[in-house]
Amino acid sequence: MQDLYATSFAITSAEPEATFQAVAEEIARWAWRGAGDPPELVASGVAPLVDGYELSWARHSVPDQPDTALEVTLRHPDPDVPERFWRTAIDVTYTDRIRFTARITRHAAELRLVPATIGRLRRPGVVPGLLSGFSCTAGELDLTATCPSVHVSAIEDFVESILKASGRVLPVVVLAPFGTVRPVFDPIRVADEVAGLAHVVQLGGHLAWTRFREIVGAEYRVPSGGARIYWPGFGQPTDDLRHRFWTARWLSDSPQPLQRSLFELLSRISVHAVPLDPSARRLRDAALQRHYEDLRESGRSADELLEYLEDENKSLLRSNGELEAEIERLAGELETHRANYAAIAAATAAEPEGEPALDEGESPFEPSSWSEFSEYLPALETGAFVITPRARGMCDPSPYPNPGRMWWHVERLAEAAEAWSAAGRDVGEGLKTWMLSNYGIEISLFNRGLRYDLAYDGGTYSVEPHVKVDDYKDPARCGRIYFAIDSDNGRFIVDHIGLHL
Repeated sequence: MQDLYATSFAITSAEPEATFQAVAEEIARWAWRGAGDPPELVASGVAPLVDGYELSWARHSVPDQPDTALEVTLRHPDPDVPERFWRTAIDVTYTDRIRFTARITRHAAELRLVPATIGRLRRPGVVPGLLSGFSCTAGELDLTATCPSVHVSAIEDFVESILKASGRVLPVVVLAPFGTVRPVFDPIRVADEVAGLAHVVQLGGHLAWTRFREIVGAEYRVPSGGARIYWPGFGQPTDDLRHRFWTARWLSDSPQPLQRSLFELLSRISVHAVPLDPSARRLRDAALQRHYEDLRESGRSADELLEYLEDENKSLLRSNGELEAEIERLAGELETHRANYAAIAAATAAEPEGEPALDEGESPFEPSSWSEFSEYLPALETGAFVITPRARGMCDPSPYPNPGRMWWHVERLAEAAEAWSAAGRDVGEGLKTWMLSNYGIEISLFNRGLRYDLAYDGGTYSVEPHVKVDDYKDPARCGRIYFAIDSDNGRFIVDHIGLHL
């Protein structure tokens, strides 16, 4: 058996009994493949087979107690390998509140060792329906199947109350669908595809994007026209995860849309991260026990009691067999993970220091044109790294022949500026040596023959330090980045990006 997808969320309501019934009806409408009205999911039952789809359900409750549980199973053949079956198991339970849990698995009905793709895997259609039709939460945060816009006035509250919420249990996908002529993704489709697996929001314009970058820091910005995923725990002292991003160019070159990349990533993680809801099994056992006690108290014959206990024993044996199969599967999976971990550890040990492996979708950004360079250049600006309008204007177009190489140096200089400012302008050694050792860029602090004064932001600064993008080359291919060091305000001010002056 192969786990493919899982999701779980709470449904809040002032009238839980009516809401529970409404949820059951929504599930029945989704699961029913036949003509006419769907079956009522009460007691236990099996619907007639329709086009290979087998629908079964069981409802459990204990008299005089409000708690109830509904177990629904939809089973159908794999469209590519008929000997294998897809199984969607849904539990809806009500104890202190209503909880919906769904899992999709695939298993074999007979031995036939052939590949089977999971490219057809999608979230159950009932998930966005429930998220849109009811008030749902995950980790005490509202959960929807929509993609709201966060405008500049709400950015700070969004970061503090959602992105950095200590109780958040699902990732947040932040989209920046602007900065390109035509967005490379549809925010509505992204939210629909990952419904139940993530919160999805979009930044409501360039001002919101700029404010967001200021609050989370340049290191965690969302590329203009791109997307970024922020895992639970972001901004907490224990956060050591890589919050991967996708640039507009990466998405344009990708063979599949953003929503599919996100769904494949999150569905793989969900099968290990979403726990089973124990309430359904507990209520089922309690209902069986109460039924047995009622039979015994009613004076039923020993044969009737024996028949009931035999049926219960068969049910327990089936359940035990399923658990043993699950344990065996997990044991095999654990061995696979151990082998993978050993391989990863060996590969990591062989990698050169300072070259950490990149996660999928997080390859270094390298603009292929000066137009693209200029589009993404504002993403590097922070309180510690400023680019003047003059410098920005020099980049589209630029006479320097290699925008990718220039980008690498500008980005390293931006990172150095952030670290220098955070260290209180004291990095413990000469700035030139420190930058070369830590960021791989060569700078010169003095160039008296070419220095000039820059009037900027109410002050006057000497533009003399520069990054040597190239050296000892033809003047038409020798790159330079000239900047001023504003120690009072803890920032570098870049005023020239292009050729050697």
